[in-house]
Amino acid sequence: EFDAHRSSHTMPSVVLVGAGISAIATAIALKEHNIEDFILVERTSRVGGTWAANKYPGCACDIPFILYTFSFLPHTREDVFAPSDDIEQYLNRVVDLYDLRKHILFDTSVISATWDDSTSSYHIKTTKGVSLSANFLCACTGQLNVPKVPTYIRAYQDGRGQ
Repeated sequence: EFDAHRSSHTMPSVVLVGAGISAIATAIALKEHNIEDFILVERTSRVGGTWAANKYPGCACDIPFILYTFSFLPHTREDVFAPSDDIEQYLNRVVDLYDLRKHILFDTSVISATWDDSTSSYHIKTTKGVSLSANFLCACTGQLNVPKVPTYIRAYQDGRGQ
């Protein structure tokens, strides 16, 4: 059984960059096709992507929450627009249900990925000094995981705003 945290193992056939909803969905699809030798490389210490990264009062999805759930594991709610914490909790439940946590390298970023024709594989370097080789590399990074805080809000948070 593949475990990204073991010191010695066969290199993964698939490396997924990120641990948000698209990486989780891809990892589950790999498992459903009996592919267990994959790693998710996540730059933070938590799964959930944008829903783990964005924390501010009133943060919630602006579309019905059902669209952020997987068809194979629906999560119904009384209110339509779920708070970010609820979505993050749902994604953590999915990760645990599908035993994905052992595949995740947390607090690790990909520095570079280079294709090697001679080995038909990617050579991937990370911030933790871990070097990976994989036949497939899938960028599951989102565009909403780095909050853009307007200047007037930053000034208010710093005590300079009126």
